[in-house]
Amino acid sequence: MAGTLIYLDASAVMRLVDGDEPARQRVEEFIRTDGGPLITSVISMIECRSKPLRDGDSDRAKRYDAFFSSREMSMLGVDAAVAEQATQLRAKYNLKTPDAIHLASASLHGATLLITTDHDFSKCRDLPGLTIQVVSMA
Repeated sequence: MAGTLIYLDASAVMRLVDGDEPARQRVEEFIRTDGGPLITSVISMIECRSKPLRDGDSDRAKRYDAFFSSREMSMLGVDAAVAEQATQLRAKYNLKTPDAIHLASASLHGATLLITTDHDFSKCRDLPGLTIQVVSMA
């Protein structure tokens, strides 16, 4: 699957930037195996940076800032098309709003692989053209 467009949800980003070594390695392995460009939604910035900012952990927040602004990562906005698809996906799969936005963003922007550690995505494996890889943290 070389050249796959890889979507990382916030849980995968958290493991890459802030996770322990085994967690980071598990996510990195899927990225290396598929070898494609990385994309995520601006929603990931909110999900990943809120706690460090709330805790006053500016070093941790800066690590996320560096990751999101790196040239390997492309950030996707949320527009009306993403909102509409997310609404449909949230209704169909009973997802939390951020998860529905991640799924819609991945689908609409042509990702063929979504990497997550969130087991809620397991129920969404029937989307055409999108493989969902739930990385186990155990």
